[in-house]
Amino acid sequence: MDTQTWTEWIRLRTSDIRAIFPTYIAFTFGILTLLTFGHEHLESMQWQTTVIVVIANFWWLLFMDGAIADVAAGAKDMDDDIAQSEMGKLYAKAPFMFFRAVFVVGIIGFTIAELAALYR
Repeated sequence: MDTQTWTEWIRLRTSDIRAIFPTYIAFTFGILTLLTFGHEHLESMQWQTTVIVVIANFWWLLFMDGAIADVAAGAKDMDDDIAQSEMGKLYAKAPFMFFRAVFVVGIIGFTIAELAALYR
C-alpha cells in the first residue's frame, strides 16, 4: 500500500472512532437519564426500549471493533520509512487487542447497566 493511501485510510478510520465515541457517550447518558427520571413512563415500553438498547450497543460494538481492527492492521501496512521512525515503532507496538477488549468489556457493562435500570 502506498503511503498516501495508507495515511488517508488511517485518518479515515481514526476520524470514525472520534466521531462515534461522543455519540455513544451521549446515547448512553441519554438512556440512563431517561431510565432514571422517566422510568414510570417506560414501564409500558420495556421490550421496545430493550430492543433499542441492545441493537444500538451491538451496532456500536461492531463499528468500534471494526475501526480498531482496521487501525491495528495499518501497523502491518506501514512502508519502511514510517516503520523505521520512532512513531512507527511505537505504533507497531500499540496494544490494539487490549483496546478492543476494553471497549468490549465497557460496552457490555453499559448494556447490562442500562438493562438493569430498565428492569429494576
